[in-house]
Amino acid sequence: MAIVIELKNAQKIIPAMRRGIASALNKIMKKAFTESSKQVRKVYNIKARDLKHATKFNKAHVNKATSSFSVEGSRLKLLFFGADDQNPRGVTVRIRKDRGRKRLRSAFVERMPSGHTNVFMRKGPERLPIKSLTTIGTPTMFDAEGEKAVEKTFNNDFPKTLEREIDFKLSQIK
Repeated sequence: MAIVIELKNAQKIIPAMRRGIASALNKIMKKAFTESSKQVRKVYNIKARDLKHATKFNKAHVNKATSSFSVEGSRLKLLFFGADDQNPRGVTVRIRKDRGRKRLRSAFVERMPSGHTNVFMRKGPERLPIKSLTTIGTPTMFDAEGEKAVEKTFNNDFPKTLEREIDFKLSQIK
């Protein structure tokens, strides 16, 4: 007695599974970035778009089953933290949400001829030179707050997302 099993489209199953894995990795990395960004913005007074500009995504492909995002950049301008120059006694900024606004006496917001806008302060009693004021960078913010959110999102959501994406890609095989 001979048993013959014939699989239709068997050669299409492995590529479909690879596409599903790549898609799941990319989706979970986007979700992890969003969750970590939310955690950072709970602590720091910064907009999501300013965090996104400092982020670089490496997407997974069919032949490369790794996906990642990295947060790069130097110190951020104080202008990103709600700098308010309506007060004649200086500029106020609020960097952390759990702390109040801080007044920087003799600081001012100015747009340079190059288009660079920031909070500046004079270096001495003379009119020039001036220095641009900065604060912590996005990598420091993500190290402190975002890393836990990435790990939690990956551990909780990746198995469901992987199963859903592989099922979807296998259902597309004709």
